[in-house]
Amino acid sequence: KDETIKQLYSQTSSKHATIALFGKTQRGKTTLLLNLIGLTDEDYHAEVYSTLRGNRERGESATSVATIYKASVDRDKYQVKDVLTDNTILLTSTQMSEFIDKTRNEVESGSHKYLKAVEIGIPKRYFSDNNNGLDITVIDLPGFGGKSDAEREKVDALSRHYAQFAYPIILVEKFQ
Repeated sequence: KDETIKQLYSQTSSKHATIALFGKTQRGKTTLLLNLIGLTDEDYHAEVYSTLRGNRERGESATSVATIYKASVDRDKYQVKDVLTDNTILLTSTQMSEFIDKTRNEVESGSHKYLKAVEIGIPKRYFSDNNNGLDITVIDLPGFGGKSDAEREKVDALSRHYAQFAYPIILVEKFQ
């Protein structure tokens, strides 16, 4: 884990933190969270990042709902917890991309009305075994500046909702 994250932990009495990532679209929030939860190999980043883009091209926002990432219960499959039923399903990489794409389309059309975070488990094979005893929950929020009014309203509601549960809150911005 990054030394900065270890320092944040040393300022609390707990070995658990819930971190919320805020920022404009395409600023590196998902890349940062992959590092925070323990994906250390750059090859893994490319594979996982491609799946989590949900068939979106680079430069297009992929994260459309509040999403909590963690390790899947399965070595090779992604895991999704349904926000309505709390049922957990296992998906291949292709199925995961399709799920993310479908969810984004629902948000853009205004038919996705849930504030509850989608929980996505990333296959265990991508994680290092060394987490330094730290337990991190990272909430990845959609970027500010969405394409549609429905998407912008969703981002505003999610930001207000999740800001109250997170410490630390990290605002992610790219510097040129």
